[in-house]
Amino acid sequence: MNRKRMKTALFIIVVISILSYLNITLMAESKKENKKAKSATSQEEGYTALDAWKGKEAEAKSNYMMYCSPCHGENGRGNGPQAEAMEVPPRNHTDGNYLSTRSDEQLFKVVKEGGPAIGFSRSMPPFDYTLTEDEIKGVVKYVRTLCNCGYKKAGVAK
Repeated sequence: MNRKRMKTALFIIVVISILSYLNITLMAESKKENKKAKSATSQEEGYTALDAWKGKEAEAKSNYMMYCSPCHGENGRGNGPQAEAMEVPPRNHTDGNYLSTRSDEQLFKVVKEGGPAIGFSRSMPPFDYTLTEDEIKGVVKYVRTLCNCGYKKAGVAK
């Protein structure tokens, strides 16, 4: 009986994952078309600066909840509903000790290109066809609010 329950649970997890992926993909296509014009005027530097962030907090949080929280959890602790089914646990975005060792550019790259782009797990998918560059920058800034940290170069005193 335990084996049957495990198979059923695994089947449910697989179905939910597939449906989530399809939902995200379909929503992303329509969202990307609507946001394409915005991205053309994006500023490449200082995207986590307060002035670049002003007025975009709600959109960034919404994108995080839609695309990141299924794995990383609503509070960013790596405990989302899909986390248990993953072979490598999702990163805890509230861990300021770890995230302060990663630059905004590194975080941007992993969100845009996926985990393998910087030597992480394939479980972290790329979002370059889902989110615009401005939206990815917003997600990076939102992650910085979760960890309450900024990038600190190794060996540099405050």
